[in-house]
Amino acid sequence: MAFRGPEPWVSASLLSQRLKAEEKTLDLEFEVLSVGFNEAGRYALRLSAENPLQVGSGAGVQLQVNDGDPFPACSAVTDVIEQQEPGQSLTLTRSKFIFTLPKGFCKNDGQHDAQLHVEALRLDEPSGRAAQRVGEAIFPIYPRPDQPRMNPKAQDHEDLYRYCGNLALLRASVDPTARHCGSLAYSVAFHVHRDPQPPISDSPPGAGQPELMSPCPEPQLPRLQNTEDPEEPLVTSQSTEPEIGHLSPSKKETIMVTLHGATNLPACKDGSEPWPYVVV
Repeated sequence: MAFRGPEPWVSASLLSQRLKAEEKTLDLEFEVLSVGFNEAGRYALRLSAENPLQVGSGAGVQLQVNDGDPFPACSAVTDVIEQQEPGQSLTLTRSKFIFTLPKGFCKNDGQHDAQLHVEALRLDEPSGRAAQRVGEAIFPIYPRPDQPRMNPKAQDHEDLYRYCGNLALLRASVDPTARHCGSLAYSVAFHVHRDPQPPISDSPPGAGQPELMSPCPEPQLPRLQNTEDPEEPLVTSQSTEPEIGHLSPSKKETIMVTLHGATNLPACKDGSEPWPYVVV
């Protein structure tokens, strides 16, 4: 679709603002949301940013596929999909394409007609034959048709246009009555070129540095309470075994001492009297 010259209803001041946008490097973000074909087979899409009214218009165009790095190209091919059920909507892996158009690529002077050419390629032909182009669609980048309208007052951080739509893939034939071979759903945005932003890290500030450990609170040791009857005398050990001393590290060990005592115990097997004992 060619547009011959600026729209007559645009004022001079508005046209001046639009021309300023045309003098800048522009980004076309085009994402294929889904695609479906009317016949079973293996297909791929080829997307090309072009200006058919200018020779060699693809020079200087940069292309970014998905989240990859930009590279000099004006055309790219999606991954291959297999249509098993005619009309079923399929999704692509290589689905998002950002075309960075150099200054002068888009002009509203009747000599430029920037467009995105989408071609449907069928790949299940006999071995040795190239892929067959079975359908195509044209998306007008700039100038734009009436609907949806472009925002000529958009600032650098705003979109000249952004919306979702559908494209019919018309059969590649000289017959004007030839029906379409499929269709695709897309989302598109057009704006002044923006440098890619560095990825935002999800890790908290200071990630990767050793975390300062706060000292653990000291355990509260229970106070020992004297449960013995104060009127009863303490039983002293009469063992002749050498005393074994033990000193625990400070705040590292707790020793529980259990005292056992009894009266009227029977004599031992050897006839000796039983002695009180301590268990640690």
